[in-house]
Amino acid sequence: MAQHADPTKSGQRKPGPRPKYQWDTWMDGEWWRLSEGDDYKITTISFRSIAHSHGARHGYRLHTQLADDGIFIRFVKRDI
Repeated sequence: MAQHADPTKSGQRKPGPRPKYQWDTWMDGEWWRLSEGDDYKITTISFRSIAHSHGARHGYRLHTQLADDGIFIRFVKRDI
């Protein structure tokens, strides 16, 4: 017999590829220091571009500061 169910509580992950980066964690409004080679495997400049694009698609503005071995990032929700 059919019954109502919530698939998000089934314990299985959603279909599709696993996220490459921890966007949900990093988009909490706090500053994060990410290390090239550990947190991302591309150049810092390329990662910064990807992060800007990801933030824009989700309604966030990205603030960055380059570090010796990576980058500091902070996502801030845009006011609409």
